Amino acid sequence: MDFPMPPLSSLPPAGAAGFQPVFFSAAAAPVPPDAASAASAASAAETCYYSHDKHGTFERFRRSDDYARVNARICADFDALGAFMDTHAATRADHVRKQFNTFLKNLDSTFFDTLIEGIYGSGAQALHEAACIVEGDHVGIRPEDKIRAIERLADGITVCASGVVANLAAVARDLAHETGGLRGKIWRVKEQAVAEMLQQRTSRWFQKELNQLRDDLSLIPQVEDKLRQLYEGNEIHYVNRLWDEMADSLGLTPRNDPLRVAMPINKEIPAALKVKWRSSILAALKPSVIALAMADETLAAYRGDVRKSGLDLEGERDGELAAFLADIARAAGERLGLPADDALNVYGLVAFQESRYRVRDDASVLAVELLARMETLGLISGRPVRRGTWSKAPGGPVFDLLVYEDLAWKVEGGTHGANDVEWADIARHDAHPLTLADLRDWSAAQAQRKQAAAIPPQGALRHVIDKTAPDRCAREIPVEWITDTDQATHRRLRDRLGLELPAYAVYLQHRWPAQLDKLVGECEQQRVDLQELYGAYKRQPGRTVLPPLKLVLACMDLTYTDHCVGVLKHWPADAEIDRRLGRRLNVFEFAHFKLTRLAYLASHKDSVPQAWP
Repeated sequence: MDFPMPPLSSLPPAGAAGFQPVFFSAAAAPVPPDAASAASAASAAETCYYSHDKHGTFERFRRSDDYARVNARICADFDALGAFMDTHAATRADHVRKQFNTFLKNLDSTFFDTLIEGIYGSGAQALHEAACIVEGDHVGIRPEDKIRAIERLADGITVCASGVVANLAAVARDLAHETGGLRGKIWRVKEQAVAEMLQQRTSRWFQKELNQLRDDLSLIPQVEDKLRQLYEGNEIHYVNRLWDEMADSLGLTPRNDPLRVAMPINKEIPAALKVKWRSSILAALKPSVIALAMADETLAAYRGDVRKSGLDLEGERDGELAAFLADIARAAGERLGLPADDALNVYGLVAFQESRYRVRDDASVLAVELLARMETLGLISGRPVRRGTWSKAPGGPVFDLLVYEDLAWKVEGGTHGANDVEWADIARHDAHPLTLADLRDWSAAQAQRKQAAAIPPQGALRHVIDKTAPDRCAREIPVEWITDTDQATHRRLRDRLGLELPAYAVYLQHRWPAQLDKLVGECEQQRVDLQELYGAYKRQPGRTVLPPLKLVLACMDLTYTDHCVGVLKHWPADAEIDRRLGRRLNVFEFAHFKLTRLAYLASHKDSVPQAWP
């Protein structure tokens, strides 16, 4: 049985950067006109959809005229979606129709079993709502958006029988948000972010518990694989259940997934852990993150529109070009739900330099504009903060560093005012993307003034990490810029580097030893054994890097003896490793292990490290 989660203890304090409480209210979710019309069209006909209150048992419904009506409507909706694909994505239309036909065949068979009631009820209604929106002509949805939605829908109704209704509802909901103007787009990105975070946390928890079960019961690989398959087949339902439990406090529309599936490991997620997850998700839902995600999507679409118009993404600028690029920007703004007379600032999309133009590949300037618009909608609190000036060269332009949460940018000429900058004033400043080189110049300028090392604001550093090449992050970010207390920045850097566990552990060992201790603790908590560590070691591209010994020893304590022997024979000898392994083996077994290791290392001198660093 699911119990309601306790209320949140607090939201961000008034005046601090973050979303206003209204953002976490389900009642504030936008109901766009086109979505309302689609829902109304579906509602007007919903009396024919299956309902236990109206029809009784499903067998009675099957014998009624409504059964034939629903089938006819499903086929008509599929035809409408297929016709749209024929017009706008002909090369992919056959795949979509094939998926639709597979679904209809499954519908006529016993494939869906007891799930059939939900499909003829809320599932068919969601399909009709989606078809109504696709057939509509709302300017806020590009054909490409509709194509992606149709393809998601087509794959979602064939990949997993138990997830059909949830997948149909998700596609209909996303399409509805697309028609809801800027607020609708914000809510769509918010819901996608929450769904992704819930999926990641649930998956990690299950893997940890499966590892524990493997260690406790000595699971054979076939059983472990079967349990993992059962989880993956029902993951959407575990996520939906968590979603509904958190819906009220995160401002989400409940999914009302009727299917309640027990975890295959005979254990459920503890209530205290779910409360912790909710708090971490709340903290991760930052305006800067939402705005940058929307800006990235909008800029990518704008770049595509420029290419389709026949223009290059950079080139010579003539008298009519700026107006033409502004027209394309106006269309991009309309897809965000902005009226034609309130278009996006073309300078957030295009950089003009004297006689040349360049369509931006960095969305941060556009994200600043979207944040200003969010503030106008009453969704966010806090303001950008000035964090000091610098100049690249004596007598050159002066730049001001502005930071809002995890978004940072530079303003040419300086803002010359209070530390906080009003969102309404943002448009008056010439904003530019911030780079790692800029942060280094900023740090040098501040250090010269203060006669001490200047550490950049962590929000600015995290922003720069996200858009800097991993190899440059590894080489050029000074160690002193990230302290052991900056866990959010360390996590961001780890994600950006994309290193396998052994290489990342070595990276920490030489820079932040205390972080290595925390990493070892996380591995112990997640029950990472030597086999998993060795798998990551083998996946490393380029030069093979041995993991730090303290990580090897921690994983060794979580690994069965046979598996320890199977891994450690590939690595050099070490006194502590041999001491611990020698306790587990008899004299003959240990001697055989050492001979095997010696032979392996001798035959792989050029590819395997011969000694621990």
